[in-house]
Amino acid sequence: GEGRPREALGLLARARAISEHETLDPVVLADLDFAQAQAMWETGGDRADALALATRAREGFTAAGPLQSRSTAAVKAWLAGHHR
Repeated sequence: GEGRPREALGLLARARAISEHETLDPVVLADLDFAQAQAMWETGGDRADALALATRAREGFTAAGPLQSRSTAAVKAWLAGHHR
């Protein structure tokens, strides 16, 4: 779905449904949250929900530790550019 946010939203919804029945790595969940936030923003979805998902992703990456510092930085930069 990269580069095609409307299609990505459908794929992410399926992944989220799977995540409710499986125990996924917290980093995978943070990746899902961030991807969904970006797709929602790009398609004109609920901006408050997109920001909340990105914030949750940032917290997930931060909790995962220094190995996720690049992902944490990417989310922080995205949030800084998308807050109103």
